[in-house]
Amino acid sequence: MAAVSKSETNVLDPHIPSGEQLIEAYSGEQKTVAVTDRRIIDLWHYEDDRSQETELRSTLLTNDYIVGTEYEREQESNTPDLERLIGFLLGVCGVGGILYGLNGSGGAVFGGFVLLALSALIIYLTDTTESGEVEITLYRAGEVPNRTWTFPKGETGVPRAISEQVAKLNRP
Repeated sequence: MAAVSKSETNVLDPHIPSGEQLIEAYSGEQKTVAVTDRRIIDLWHYEDDRSQETELRSTLLTNDYIVGTEYEREQESNTPDLERLIGFLLGVCGVGGILYGLNGSGGAVFGGFVLLALSALIIYLTDTTESGEVEITLYRAGEVPNRTWTFPKGETGVPRAISEQVAKLNRP
């Protein structure tokens, strides 16, 4: 089971009867999506000082209407080569300033340390960024509408669990 907050677990537990196994869960700001060995549970839980509201939608995976899933993961990487080069060049200038300042120029030493710190900060902050969401669609036969869930980048646990459960429960 994924990390689900205690308040959401307390709200989710009454909806999972004994004998049903929780496989994976994703918890966002106000929504939890959980996969059990029989169904997918969408849980919205709102709580403040004076009120508490819970909405739950359950999708069975054990009926004949389930015909398959489609797992989609978009991923784009952006490697900031130019920023890293600038950080490296500032670092070289900083080391040069420190070495030059060791001959008696305190301002050059200070400037070298500033450039070196700036270089380290630039290199640290220029990380490879990824974008893209993870989406899983549950295809159902007949007039029953398909269901789609979308998760933030990197959240692949629940979509994979849905796909695995559909495959497991619908073996020929």
